[in-house]
Amino acid sequence: MELNSFSARGIGNAIVLSWRIEGESSVIQYYLRRREGTGEYWALAKIPGSVSSPSSKTYSYIDEDVTQGYTYYYKLGMVKTNGNTQWYGPVSAGIAGIKGYLKISPNPFGKTTVISFTRIVQSAEG
Repeated sequence: MELNSFSARGIGNAIVLSWRIEGESSVIQYYLRRREGTGEYWALAKIPGSVSSPSSKTYSYIDEDVTQGYTYYYKLGMVKTNGNTQWYGPVSAGIAGIKGYLKISPNPFGKTTVISFTRIVQSAEG
């Protein structure tokens, strides 16, 4: 069994984690762990494995409990039938946010009104 890839990417308001296994052997479960910034990793999800499969398989998990402008780090654990867990990662991702600020001056009921709009785009690591 070989882990071919493990990735995280921000899509919309969520982070999608995906991994591909080339031939699954004795894997009963996958653990996903997450941390924010410099905090500690904590258990995010448990996904059942196929135990044994000669063909390639792709898994995915959608983390919707994320906030714009933060970077999240993920680790993947493969739990074998013998109880051993092999860890991969970390991979990181974030979601970008767009904030708008509308300023109208002077008072809209005056003779002239100037409307200014500023769009601030925050980027996230991915």
